[in-house]
Amino acid sequence: MSSDKNTALLDNDTVRDRYLCFRLAEQSFGVPIERVREIVEMQEITPVPHMPEYLKGVVNLRGQIIPVIDLRLRMALPFKEYDGRTCIVMVEHREKLVGLVVDRMEEVRYFDEEHREPAPDYRDDQGMNRFVQSIGREEKRVLMLLDVEEILDNSRVDVGDHDR
Repeated sequence: MSSDKNTALLDNDTVRDRYLCFRLAEQSFGVPIERVREIVEMQEITPVPHMPEYLKGVVNLRGQIIPVIDLRLRMALPFKEYDGRTCIVMVEHREKLVGLVVDRMEEVRYFDEEHREPAPDYRDDQGMNRFVQSIGREEKRVLMLLDVEEILDNSRVDVGDHDR
């Protein structure tokens, strides 16, 4: 492994089975840490006309225009006013960045295969289950581990027109 700090952070052995965990509607969720590029505090989002409600608009992050999705709304959860704990998780999708608004951050957690279960195979009216890739088990609780591809692939976010 290289002594370069950035290279070390991207090493597969360093990030494998690690998930950035956050809260939405008092439930814990996680995304694979290798997909996360950074976490930024909530900032002004410029709305884009004629988009689904969950596509809040775009932000200008250090000169990059990045689409932002309210993850609560994308998952058919009720809207919550943004507060001081609300933040945007910047994830990589098809070599571009997309922001996901979450209620609050928790921590990075490790879920190896022994501590992950397949998502239940059921369909709800909103289709939220399709966003859950697996379930992480801890002693007394479970976390929904999300499939970033499924959340973003059919979200109407065109990730091809902005710079990374």
